[in-house]
Amino acid sequence: MRKKEREITDRREIERVLTEAKVLRLAINEAGAPPYIVPVNFGYRDGAVYFHSSYEGKKIELITKDPMVSFEAETDVAIIAPADPTNACEWGVAYRSVIGHGRARLLVDDGEKRAGLLAIMAGVAPEIGLSALILSDKIMKITAVVKIEIEAMTGKKHRV
Repeated sequence: MRKKEREITDRREIERVLTEAKVLRLAINEAGAPPYIVPVNFGYRDGAVYFHSSYEGKKIELITKDPMVSFEAETDVAIIAPADPTNACEWGVAYRSVIGHGRARLLVDDGEKRAGLLAIMAGVAPEIGLSALILSDKIMKITAVVKIEIEAMTGKKHRV
């Protein structure tokens, strides 16, 4: 990292970014083309990222061909205006962010899928108690759940 003073070195703080962020940008490899980047709702638990999808579509098709993915999430984003707003070079942005990569795997075991969906719901709506959530058999059958085993990630912050 070029600006070492912005690096987040505390693993717990990096994980807080992942639990507080609402959107994850997922970059998937597409042979012979630029990476495919898509925002997804997600959850983070125990060193893994989870997201859901339809079984059909570009995300699942590409992950099936090449499971290596990269991701990015941020929180606490705010524009910082200088005392003199006409000074363009003094504007800034406050943020905390995480980037990383890992291997994506389509979950097939119902227990793993249920745990993944609960991790997603904990990230999307933490105010709802997970024991109150209903995951119908129909939803379980038609929903693809993907787990990204994180191999590496780094955090960065500025003026937070």
